[in-house]
Amino acid sequence: MSRIADFFGVTLHLTKDSTYRIDVTSRAGFESVINYFSMYPLFGYKYFNYMACVKVNYLLDNKAHFTQAPGQTTILNILNELNNIDNFEWTHLDNL
Repeated sequence: MSRIADFFGVTLHLTKDSTYRIDVTSRAGFESVINYFSMYPLFGYKYFNYMACVKVNYLLDNKAHFTQAPGQTTILNILNELNNIDNFEWTHLDNL
């Protein structure tokens, strides 16, 4: 796991329940993760987390998070969508 974290330039944490968690907190880390998964896409549920990160990263790059509306509101809506599994469309799997 440490080699994966080093590859992406992100932080690795060991949680209380002895699992590893990788945190992406820098712009460079986001860019490396986005570039990687653009080339090697995810196909399961984590695909939706990835797409949410891409959308939020775009808003952060454009400094939209400094505005209540639409920036912060849009980010909160993206995060809330992840909690509603019924909204997911699995069309990204059509071309497998």
